[in-house]
Amino acid sequence: MSKIDYAAMQKRAASLIDRFGGEATVTRQGAQTGDAWNPTIGADDSFTVTLAETSFGIQRNPDSMIRNGDKQGVMAVNEDYIPRVGDNVTINGLAYRLIVVQPIQPNPDDGEVVIYQYQARQ
Repeated sequence: MSKIDYAAMQKRAASLIDRFGGEATVTRQGAQTGDAWNPTIGADDSFTVTLAETSFGIQRNPDSMIRNGDKQGVMAVNEDYIPRVGDNVTINGLAYRLIVVQPIQPNPDDGEVVIYQYQARQ
C-alpha cells in the first residue's frame, strides 16, 4: 500500500483556503507565571492565519449549540500556530473567540493535520 502524501494535501488545502478565504489575526493571551494568588500575565501572542468561512451543516449537528452570528470555517495549517479553544480571532475587523477547534487528520495515528475546522463566537 502506498503512503499518502499528507504534505501535498495540506499544501492544496492551504491554496484553496487562500483562494476562497483570506487572512485573519489570532491573539492568544500570554502565559501566566508567578503565584496562583498573584499571577503575572505575559504579553499576548499574535499570529496571522488563513481561513475560509463555511456554512453550518445544521442537519449534521442536531445537538450543536450554534448561535446567530457564529462563524464556522476551515483554517490552513500554520507551522507557527496551533489553534486552541479560547483564542481570539479577528475576521474582517470583528472580534470572535474560538469555541470549537477540530484538527482534520485523515490518519490520527500519523498525527499529520491537513486543516482545522473551527467555530467562533462574538
